[in-house]
Amino acid sequence: MKRIYFGDGVNKDLKKIIKFTSSFAYRAFPKLTLNASYKVLTNPFGKRDVIFQSLRPSEEFQTSTDLGNIHVYKFLGGDKHILLVHGWADNVSCFMELINSLLKEGYTVWAFDQIGHGKSDGNRSHLFGFIDGLHSVINEINIRGHELHGILAHSMGGASVLNLEQDRLDHLKVILISMPAEFFEDMFHKLESIGLSKSVLHGLLEDVSKDYDKSWKDLHPRNHREKTGEHILFIHDKDDRFCKYNHVKNYLETSSSKLHTTTGLGHRRILRDNNVIEEVLGFLKD
Repeated sequence: MKRIYFGDGVNKDLKKIIKFTSSFAYRAFPKLTLNASYKVLTNPFGKRDVIFQSLRPSEEFQTSTDLGNIHVYKFLGGDKHILLVHGWADNVSCFMELINSLLKEGYTVWAFDQIGHGKSDGNRSHLFGFIDGLHSVINEINIRGHELHGILAHSMGGASVLNLEQDRLDHLKVILISMPAEFFEDMFHKLESIGLSKSVLHGLLEDVSKDYDKSWKDLHPRNHREKTGEHILFIHDKDDRFCKYNHVKNYLETSSSKLHTTTGLGHRRILRDNNVIEEVLGFLKD
């Protein structure tokens, strides 16, 4: 799904073929088509290697979720604890510059590879799985006797953070970078760009919803807008091709959350920008 979500679509002729084939297959063989789409659309196809370079975690361990064990990293610093949550087809490696900066400021940093990513189990994942993993890691941190000061999340990781309970978020400093404010609309749009029938994705989402006894529509960021406020900082680039800037700007139109805007950094390079890192550190100190 990495190439589908982060790619540039396909040519018109191939798009027509895919649309016809996927529509016919779903009507004629719905179960087989759903099984096939689950294998393709829930596989991040991201790099599994976690590269620390000179930085090394003080501790690594695993904690369980419904989809398998996820790999957790602890970077020992000071008394204030920060949790980092990566996005789709990524892993904890994307946060190396941030982790170094947080450690220099005296924070203890926790991070983890979402299910199907990095060193964690499996090759399947979805927003339900992201949320499950996030809850599991937070609970493990609490069991170990630590209280989080803040959470920083990137992309799809931000959508999972907004699905945390209101009272849990209210007591945290929360930073959401490149958060997809129109998460499911973006998914449908990207699949439509390659010609895949909307009915296939809709059927898949409904099928996964049954496993969690909760509708996928309930996970949409718009249903959690009331959780935003001064304790949440949004950081977004105007040139983000994958999570549109105007979507998050409109999302925050009536919110008291601050939106820090960048230009020319796109969707991922924003995590390594020195000015963005300074903005993060300043917000955590306030």
